[in-house]
Amino acid sequence: MIKNLFFIILYLQYFITYAQSGALDLTFNVGSGVNGNVYATAIQVDGKIIIGGIFSAYNGDTLNCLARLNTDGSLDTTFHIGTGANWSVYFCVIQSDGKILIGGRFSAFNGISRGGIARINTDGSVDTTFNPGTGVDNMVEAVALQADGKIVIGGVFASYNGVAQNNIARLNTDGSLDSTFNSAGTGANGSVQCIGIQSNGAIVIGGDFTSYNSNLIYRVARLNTDGTQDAGFTAIPGANKVVYSIAIQTDGHIVIGGAFTQFDLQNRRGVARLDLNSVLDDVLNSDPGADQQVDAVLTEPNGQILITGKFANYNDTARSHIALLTDSGYINPAFDPGTGPNYDVLCAALQTDGKIIIGGMFTTCDGIPRNGIARLYNCTLLQPGPISGDSTTLCGGTSMYSITPVAEADNYTWNLPVGWTGSSDSTSIAATSNGIGGVVSVSAYNDLCGYSLPQTDTIVQIEAPQIPICLVTVDSQSTHNNIIWKQPHTTLIDSIFIYREVTLGVFNKIAALPFDSGGEYQDYGANPNATSYSYEISILDTCGVESPLSLYHTTVHLQYLGGGNLSWTLYDIENSPNPVISFNIYKDAYSNGNFVAIGLVPGNNTTFTDVNYADFPDASYLVDVNWSIFCGDYTAVNTTRSNIRPASGTSGIGSAVGPDDGPSISLYPNPADKIVTIHFSTAENLKSVQLYNSLGQSVLEKKYDDNTPAKTSEILSFETLASGVYSVYIETSDTRTVRKLILH
Repeated sequence: MIKNLFFIILYLQYFITYAQSGALDLTFNVGSGVNGNVYATAIQVDGKIIIGGIFSAYNGDTLNCLARLNTDGSLDTTFHIGTGANWSVYFCVIQSDGKILIGGRFSAFNGISRGGIARINTDGSVDTTFNPGTGVDNMVEAVALQADGKIVIGGVFASYNGVAQNNIARLNTDGSLDSTFNSAGTGANGSVQCIGIQSNGAIVIGGDFTSYNSNLIYRVARLNTDGTQDAGFTAIPGANKVVYSIAIQTDGHIVIGGAFTQFDLQNRRGVARLDLNSVLDDVLNSDPGADQQVDAVLTEPNGQILITGKFANYNDTARSHIALLTDSGYINPAFDPGTGPNYDVLCAALQTDGKIIIGGMFTTCDGIPRNGIARLYNCTLLQPGPISGDSTTLCGGTSMYSITPVAEADNYTWNLPVGWTGSSDSTSIAATSNGIGGVVSVSAYNDLCGYSLPQTDTIVQIEAPQIPICLVTVDSQSTHNNIIWKQPHTTLIDSIFIYREVTLGVFNKIAALPFDSGGEYQDYGANPNATSYSYEISILDTCGVESPLSLYHTTVHLQYLGGGNLSWTLYDIENSPNPVISFNIYKDAYSNGNFVAIGLVPGNNTTFTDVNYADFPDASYLVDVNWSIFCGDYTAVNTTRSNIRPASGTSGIGSAVGPDDGPSISLYPNPADKIVTIHFSTAENLKSVQLYNSLGQSVLEKKYDDNTPAKTSEILSFETLASGVYSVYIETSDTRTVRKLILH
């Protein structure tokens, strides 16, 4: 008990500052995701992501049961699968040459006969050099690659290419049956759901069998390299229910996950760890364990264990369908997914930067729509280790900073980038060119005194710097608010977060952008003609630590009071005096986009009268801040403007953009139950329709080619979208229009 308490305290101390681990990565934007379930995922060496399952579309694009995603979650359109699999894909694994092995319940892929097993080329086509003949007579649920390239498959089948094989077989690299594998055996008497290959080539299988080659063994077994049963591995009575997943740790221990509640008559709910001889490991504590089945287990390089499945609690701690365990089986408190996925997580994969890809049956993650696929932050991979003037690494091997022991190693100097700060109980901080933000536990040797063991453990929190907004403006072309900042010249940043004030002093996050997003963001969810808006920004470093929010900037809001009288709000920067020297007043006499300066007033003025207003009843006005600000290399915007205010009527979100922009456009019904009609007053050539959610994220986009005929209406189905308020961005050959849409 004292030993266990020590490990709990140690892990709490070590991981307590990783507040962002487990959080949903909003920069991984899957749009509407899949319209079914994801059963399998794997990550290529270039970071692209393979997903398999039972679905017929990804983010509105038609494809069957297999897809490849770019690192930002968008569909990789260079991966052409044709008609894809004609039924579900349950497993996928990537070979060293980049080709993809898939197993499932399908009988064909892109019209080519493939009974439950296929190999796909890197371009998405079927690899015809891999020929399984008729394949299996039912389905493949597990695929594992041996070091020699041979392929072990498991599932529910009685034959492979017409040869009797009970639920397990080994294939040669060309897809033919390896007749040397278990040539005289009867195989497993029940399904084989998972396969793991140990470093010595031994094969560990799990499933719902109770015998192998007619020898009793319950739901987990180890096979020799020739497919015969390893008699030294005895799992009797073994697992009392199905084993769904197997992971082999670096020390050879075997971690299993499943629906079992006991192993060898000892309580082990959903997770258990076995030694090389199937003896239950008492160190890993999973009692009471998971309250429902564990579908997948994944081991991290530092010995931690990620579990996913149907469960809502683990060891009496709320963890919805995903949890990270320490090597001792306790919940890692630093990995907190919030409310987590709302339904089963069936598979998971670990990126080289530590982030976690999950797939399954869920439709939300921590309350945010995510259909079947999502990515979570994970900065818990670092382990303490000895250092003696060498660089330390964190987050996928990136060199973070150097630590230099001085004066008998009693103090340490942490070299950080300019502008970054850090704090700890026994370090000095120097602002130099090395380093990155994050949290690290360090130890150092006392070389001068001859000690060979670490003497000091120090936890350091390094905080990303606050970056300021350069300016906010209303874009005269799109008529949307535009937030501009000076893009930092660094790759130490994971994301840029945009916040908009919703009530006095309360800011909500509306967007998460990649670090190289270009230094500007247009807010499609705000109506500049309704009011002024205040914005703040922050950055998220590559370990998931968010910087403090910037000072807010507030847009200039212009009103036309009639009789040529204009009134506007001042440009406001938090805790700063009015920065404006003067305002330029512009008039577009005929509302045709030709603005001309008609006045200049001091920067503390907020009114102006156009004495010639009566001569131009259809004029439009805007106010321009007269200053000269350079906002960086990434944007040409270096001034700020108000909304465009016509002398008659209004423009902006909810109406066509500009008084002369073409036909009237309407949505009906609105609110809608999922089916919506876009109606044009005259026939129009549609270019694209794009939906943005309340966070300003693109959740659906449909593009039309130049050959699409002109039409007066277009019917769209939004069945995969969650209920809520959306902005619909409609582009034709002549207009760009935004409409609000409410989905029940």
